[in-house]
Formats: sequence, C-alpha cells, structure tokens
Amino acid sequence: FAVEDGTIGQIRRSPLGVTLCMGPFNYPLNETFTTLIPALIMGNTIVAKLPKYGGLCQIPLLDAFRDSFPPGVVNVLQGDGATLVGPIMESGDVDCLAFIGSTKVSNILRRQHPKPNRLRCITGLGAKNPAFVLPDADVDVAVKECLAGSLSFNGQRCTAIKVIFAHASIADDFVSRFAKKVDALKGGMPWDEGVQITPLPEDGKPAWLAGLVTDAVAKGAKVVNGGGAIQETFFHPAVVYPVTETMELYRTEQFGPIVPVVRYQNESELVDWVRTSPFGQQVALFGRDPAGIARLVDALVNQ
Repeated sequence: FAVEDGTIGQIRRSPLGVTLCMGPFNYPLNETFTTLIPALIMGNTIVAKLPKYGGLCQIPLLDAFRDSFPPGVVNVLQGDGATLVGPIMESGDVDCLAFIGSTKVSNILRRQHPKPNRLRCITGLGAKNPAFVLPDADVDVAVKECLAGSLSFNGQRCTAIKVIFAHASIADDFVSRFAKKVDALKGGMPWDEGVQITPLPEDGKPAWLAGLVTDAVAKGAKVVNGGGAIQETFFHPAVVYPVTETMELYRTEQFGPIVPVVRYQNESELVDWVRTSPFGQQVALFGRDPAGIARLVDALVNQ
C-alpha cells in the first residue's frame, strides 16, 4: 500500500502481454536483452527479432531459454526485418513494442499495427547528441572527453557525441588539438592490441559517410585532419570544420567516424539547435562557470 496526499492506494504490477523485442546491430546482445529480460521478469511473453548483424552471439542463450521457460514464452526469430516483422505487427497480437534502433523503422512498425493507439512502446531511437564547448572550458579536458565520446566504438553508439559546438573564441585551438588526437588513434581489426578504430559492419556505410563529407566540403567546410579515406570497409575518422546549417552533417546522424565541429557565438544558438532538432537524447557541456552551466542545464534538460 502507498499513501499519497491522504489517499491510500494499493500498487500491483502485471504484465502487458506479448512483447516484441528488437535490438540494434551495434550492441546486438546487450541492447536486445536490456528490454527482453525486464519484459520476462514482469511475466510477458516474448517475440525477439534478432539484429541484422551479431546473431551468432545469441546462440548460446537459445538453449538457456528452452530449458528455463515453457514452450512459447520466448520466441526468437532471425531474418530480414521487413519480411518477418511486418506480418507480426499487422496481426495486432503485439501488445508492447520494445525497440532500439532508427526513428524511421520505429515509425514504420507503429503504423503497421492495426491498433496503434493501444500499442505500448518503449523505444530508444536515433540521436544527434551535441557537445557544447563553452568559452571558459578547459580545452584539454574537452578534447579528451570529446575524443572518447565521438569515436569510441567508431562513433556507432546512440549515446555518442555526433556534433561539437565550439565557441568562436576557442574553436580553432580546440579543432587543432582535437584533429591531432584523432589522427593518433590506431586503426585495425578489433582483436589487435591497442586498436581504437575498426572496419564498419554495414554494407555501403563508408561510401555513405564519404557522401556526407563531400557535401560539407562542397559547401565550405574542410577535413582538418588526415581522415576521410576508405579502405574496403574501413573509414578513416574525419574531423570536418567549420560545419554550418547548410550542410547535411549539421542535422543528419552520421552514426560513424565523422566528427563535425560547428563554430558558435551566442548561447541562444545552442538552445535553439537542440530545441529544433528532430532528435532527443543527451548533451555534453564543457565549461568552468557553475552558474553558466546551470543556466544551460535548466534550458536543455526537458529538450
């Protein structure tokens, strides 16, 4: 029982029903199970569509599901998403969608359900997470953190820094130091010691990334480090500066090893960029004035 404002209520928890769990290729086991396990704990039955890449890491768990639950409680499917998932959603038998992936696919799945207003949705979608480097920031700290934030796991994380806004008074200095650190990153295969940048798993991804860089350069930006070259499925990390609102990189989520840097003059530009973004996820702030940081946190926390 709980008492709220003089009202006594009994809280009981119950399952929602059939839950369709879909995780992303970049964290094929962790992100699939971060929805599947809580859904199971709450007593829901599961239909799990495995990601396009990374299916092999799921195999040892299939025996565990078979041995631990009655038949039909955990149903695991592998294959083309458009072929498999469309009929499942169109059946109307899915009560809850737990989906981590792109906004585009999420919207398609919702529209396929015959009763979309009854469908419960738990989603983690695309993001263009900005880092705001304020004029009083410790540049060395900002460079170190932005390097890890933007390029760990090739930048293929929904929570990665996808664009950096550096104040005009320090932007050139920041970019110069940042570009040197990016060029010092070791590329290679993921099992080689010390490797920090690896080949990309998606078909055609390096060429698509190169198209974003070409668009930015054609509109006045430069690749300020030694990046941008392609070797088979390997894309050398590119720092692109200065990126402006005319370029695709300003808004498009690259989900790969490109780091766009924008020069800004006024704080209002930062708040307006987040407010008008089609995405919502997180922001990184770098500065040394507590009052200034607090003011931005207040303005950004609900965005």
